[in-house]
Parts: sequence; C-alpha cells; structure tokens
Amino acid sequence: MSGSEAEAVVRRFWACANAQDWAGLARLLAPALRYEVPQTRECIDCAEGFVDFFATWPQPWKVLLDRVVSDGRQVAVQMRFDDGQAEQTALGFYELEAGRVMAITEFWPEPYEPPLRASRHVRRY
Repeated sequence: MSGSEAEAVVRRFWACANAQDWAGLARLLAPALRYEVPQTRECIDCAEGFVDFFATWPQPWKVLLDRVVSDGRQVAVQMRFDDGQAEQTALGFYELEAGRVMAITEFWPEPYEPPLRASRHVRRY
C-alpha cells in the first residue's frame, strides 16, 4: 500500500466517524484492532468494541484533521476533537495491514481521568 493509499484509509476512517457511519467505519478496521490511550490507561481489543466506543461517545462531536503523514504502513495524524464546548488537539498513530487499520495509539495534550464510559469494551490498565 502506498503512502497516499494509507492516508486515504485514515481520512475515510474519520469521514465515517464524523458522519456516524458506524458500518462504514467497521469495514476499515481489522477484527483484532488494538486501540490504546496511554494517558488514560484505556484500551480496546477488537473492532466491534472500538466502533461501540465511538458510537456511545456523548454527541455532538467532530474530529478535524490538521496534518496527515504516511509511509504506507503507518499513518500519523494531528487532529482537533471538537465536542461543541471545547477543542482539544491530539496525535494519533495508525498501523495498517491489507488496507485495514490494525492498531491505533492516541496521545492527548495531558493526562486526564476519562469520563464514565458507556461502552463495555473499554478497560483500564
């Protein structure tokens, strides 16, 4: 996969998330996707759980991509999360295989205690 193809997958990922197209988002994820947020010590170990995590996040929210850099297998994203009340910048690192997202690690500006999660798929470590 070329860098531009990998970048297109991640851009589609966020287009689906912003449109709340959960089925479209799920098609871009490997079943054994691993999602991790080191600051909150949270992780999700499957695509189904990741989609549920996004679908149960309190609405409205939107992610704007400021920068996307890719080497074909890995994609780095600088993004802004906007929940209508505040905007936060985050960095996301995506690992792709066979055109699907296999792993995501997100870094937020500073450590914080996450809100109570509606998704049963999120666990703390």
